[in-house]
Amino acid sequence: PSWEMADFCHHSGASPWDCVLLVVDAGSISSFEAARDRAGWASAVGIRCAFVLSFGPEDGKLRSVPKQNLEELADRLSTVQPAHFDLGRASPGSSSRAKLFLDILTVR
Repeated sequence: PSWEMADFCHHSGASPWDCVLLVVDAGSISSFEAARDRAGWASAVGIRCAFVLSFGPEDGKLRSVPKQNLEELADRLSTVQPAHFDLGRASPGSSSRAKLFLDILTVR
């Protein structure tokens, strides 16, 4: 599959049931930038349901992507809330957030 916007638009005929899942490594600003770009693609083709999952950073690495940036991206893109789920191992309550994400995805 291509990672170009034109190819994505050509193959995407968004329906009201479509969702996009963006995965971000919280230890990598380039991961966030890529997710932000893909969020724009989804929005351009009319996808209004998005989930942002963040993982990391790896042990010993500093968090490069503020949680607020991830939440703002998810809130701006998605009509379904909550839309950001921090599933990093170091994040307290990550297992309950993973369960909540799966419950919302199942209902959606």
